[in-house]
Amino acid sequence: MGKNKKMSVEVINCKKIKDRDDLYSKLAEKLSFPDYFGKNLDALFDVLTDPSVTGEKTILAFVFSSALEQSLGDYAERVIRTLEDADYESENFKFLRY
Repeated sequence: MGKNKKMSVEVINCKKIKDRDDLYSKLAEKLSFPDYFGKNLDALFDVLTDPSVTGEKTILAFVFSSALEQSLGDYAERVIRTLEDADYESENFKFLRY
């Protein structure tokens, strides 16, 4: 890794997610998204892959990720796919789910 880079690890318990708005609010809070974050999948991908936003290396872990389907329905799969795509595209963002 060479240089010492700051890293943060953030955990979201998916059993506590009530709906889309709740998910986006928790993500924005945990990951310190800017005020202009649009609370949609495109905006989520954009902030997670923008080095000026992410800055430090960030690991986001969803625990009880299967519970998302209960609160978000089919939208849960799209959220997971977006987080996985951001993980693939960004050097500063890693997504894990359990």
